[in-house]
Amino acid sequence: MTPRSIHSPVALGLVLVLSACGGQSEATWMRGFGLRWNLLNHRLSQAAVVVEGDGARAAFIGGASTTGCVFVQGEGCVEAIPEDDQCLDAGSCGELPLKDHALVAVDRVVAEARGSTALGSGVATIQVGPSGASGTVLVELPYPARGDAVAWIRGLALTTDVPKPADSASCYDPRHGWLPSRIQLSVGEPVEEGRTLWSVPVEALFQAGLTDEALRQCLDAVVDEAAIALRVEVAMAVGAEARTTDVSQSAQWARGDSQVLSDLGDLTADVGPVSGWRSVDWQFHTVVEPGRGAYLRSLAAWIAPDEGLAYGVATNDSLTQLSGFDVAFSGEVVTLEGLELVEEGVWGLDEMPTTLSEDGAAVIHDLEEGHTATSFTE
Repeated sequence: MTPRSIHSPVALGLVLVLSACGGQSEATWMRGFGLRWNLLNHRLSQAAVVVEGDGARAAFIGGASTTGCVFVQGEGCVEAIPEDDQCLDAGSCGELPLKDHALVAVDRVVAEARGSTALGSGVATIQVGPSGASGTVLVELPYPARGDAVAWIRGLALTTDVPKPADSASCYDPRHGWLPSRIQLSVGEPVEEGRTLWSVPVEALFQAGLTDEALRQCLDAVVDEAAIALRVEVAMAVGAEARTTDVSQSAQWARGDSQVLSDLGDLTADVGPVSGWRSVDWQFHTVVEPGRGAYLRSLAAWIAPDEGLAYGVATNDSLTQLSGFDVAFSGEVVTLEGLELVEEGVWGLDEMPTTLSEDGAAVIHDLEEGHTATSFTE
């Protein structure tokens, strides 16, 4: 991994809270996050990572096999499939309602800027599919600042609850999720629009793969329609010195292999404590059974400054594992100099519930401070 200096934009961190008084501002963002399901591997249907001034919150849903209920057309999520349902059956469009909880950890950072350096944040929602999508986040700084500008991800939330095309070839309900084959998100260079107003471009890509299961032929028939609604929160700084480090790892496992972090190769990176992700990109099944999508057991993008590590990882190990697996991760970490580190720490839960609201949206849960479980592989 080769560090390099830059003079504008940067990074990917997660949800930022801002307070400012004159020439002083404070920002909170996510330095990293990780998920590991307790029992099995699953589809991806909803996710949220939210970092706030007083803590962190998260939600992850992996379809009916995590919530214990099934979405029915025209209804919410029910525990039993109605006998007259014209779509769901055990032949070609089956759902297996089970319960699973997840180990979730979020690494939270609070930093402060003073004088001619300022921090700000903004948010945008875009619909992302196989061809990718772009959007613009507007950021209003609390006061004018001088110097180079950098931006990174503060937080994010996604859902597969996106309307299908009117001529969809299948009755599959996307609220049950997809098997991703690629998840990519990047933040570009901020552009000054006014005295304190900046615009930040964001780009994302979401692609799904096949299950190759008789039980889910209705899903496989429409993987090209897979899309997510993605809410991206961006943080930015003007006047702080920034340097970036490229991160790249990959691993390949046969079915039944132990899937351990060390298999990814070099995890070392030149990163500092005031850092975050400018981009993340996971790709699955590019070597082992190309075209398959990933039933995910774990997913993480993690920075450990004290150990000099930065990595992205995903696994599919499970009693229900149907195939071998490979993952390739690339990302960019930004380290910010000249900002004062106010607070850092991991928040998490060993068994985060998979709770849905009445309208089928994931309930975002408060995480506990001082969490120590940050291993997302076997």
